[in-house]
Parts: sequence; structure tokens; C-alpha cells
Amino acid sequence: MADTVTAISPVNEHVQPVDAATASADVAALDAEVTAFLRGRYTIESASYYHFAGEIPWVAIAKSVQNQMREKAIERVVFDWNNPGYDFVEVYPQGKSAFAVAMYTKSSRSKQKLVGYFVLSAAR
Repeated sequence: MADTVTAISPVNEHVQPVDAATASADVAALDAEVTAFLRGRYTIESASYYHFAGEIPWVAIAKSVQNQMREKAIERVVFDWNNPGYDFVEVYPQGKSAFAVAMYTKSSRSKQKLVGYFVLSAAR
């Protein structure tokens, strides 16, 4: 699963990696949002964080990941509790693990958006 995260790394002139140590409060808040969204189905094993340019909307970020995952024949799961427009988390199961992409809900529309790429493991 870590290979999947590396393979779809979004780094370019509009997306930069985040040092989790320097953005610790926002990173911790994003991790908490993802954990709450997962409702015990998965746990976070590892994550990579990125700042996307403010003009890039969530729908473009999510669609880019969807297209790349579809190329690998991996489809996202839509949970019953998913609330589009309010939940900025998408999960792509693969056996007992999964990949997720999420955007911090407090990200500004005009400033950089904090986005995490997560490797998940199924809850026991």
C-alpha cells in the first residue's frame, strides 16, 4: 500500500510536501478528522501531507486520485455516513488495507490546503 501512496504523489509547482513537525497542530487535526470519519473501520498506519495551492478545489484533488486509483483497478468505497460537501475524505480499500485521501476541513479557499494521503489498516 505504501507503493500506492508513492506512485500517486502529487508534488509539482502547485503542491508541496509538508513537514508534519512544523504543521503539527493542523496535521493532528486532519488525522483526527480522518479517524472520526473512519468510525473504527480502519486505523491510520502512516501518512504523507501536502499543501495544495488555494485555487485547487477539493473536487479536483479527489478526482485526480480517483482517476489514478481507477487505473490500478481500485475503486473507492462510499460509506453510508458519507456526507458529500462536508466530508473531505475518500477511502480506497485493498484487502485488509486501504488508501485514503483527505483535506483538512478548516483549509482556506484562498490559501494553501492541507491534504493527507493515508495508508490504513482494517480494524480488528
